Amino acid sequence: MGVDLGDARGCCLIFQQGTVYAPDFHAKALNTPPRLAHRRTMKDRGILPVMERARGTARVGLVPKPGGWGLSDLYQQGSAKAILPDVGGAVEVVFLNTSGGLTGGDRLSYAMTLGEGLRATATTQTAERANKSTSGAALMGLRFEVAAGAHLDWLPQETILFDRANLSWHTVIWLHPQALGCLALESVILGRAAMGEVVRQIVFRDRREIWRGERLIFADPTGTAVRFEPGQSREVRLVPLAGLRRVYGFNAKVMGDL
Repeated sequence: MGVDLGDARGCCLIFQQGTVYAPDFHAKALNTPPRLAHRRTMKDRGILPVMERARGTARVGLVPKPGGWGLSDLYQQGSAKAILPDVGGAVEVVFLNTSGGLTGGDRLSYAMTLGEGLRATATTQTAERANKSTSGAALMGLRFEVAAGAHLDWLPQETILFDRANLSWHTVIWLHPQALGCLALESVILGRAAMGEVVRQIVFRDRREIWRGERLIFADPTGTAVRFEPGQSREVRLVPLAGLRRVYGFNAKVMGDL
């Protein structure tokens, strides 16, 4: 059943047991529900509905104060949240995405500024999920600034890439020339094997930059997409490992200096 309200505006429609009521107005039943007719018109014209997308920004600034630390900035918008739990004197910041994951068109960013002489740990409350995308890439941005004498540990939960995910990730870490450093440890998981999930195709761009003052000391050379599909081969350009040239892992085949 449909309703023709004529010139009525701001009317509240009440649906009860398949009947449509328009309070304070005389409604006339039509053969075609207006909403369904509108959808058919959009389909006939080739117009696709615009899907709702998540937007979120969380930003935290910490500064030293006599006997401890304090907030210089705290900003939360959309699906991004920042939590500062009381963990017995230690400084900890927990970021959270309340949208339940990322898909094409989503935009999420976390930022943190750590003041002089402070030591803090930043993490996430739960694993981030990159879900199947049908409308381009989801964008994730991270920016950390570490002042002189300060040290930051960035230890988030894992990022899970589901089949046909499309995620573009950009991390920027800025260190003051006298900063003690930043330890960043991230893990990426291709699906959940225990749930029987199989990842057949993904697009994942992961770009990282580390600055010491005005000097760029590390930059991920790629920032490009790599597709993983069964039965296909890819040519990868290798670059020499710089720095201390110490590697641990690879099934214990490399445990120290190269």
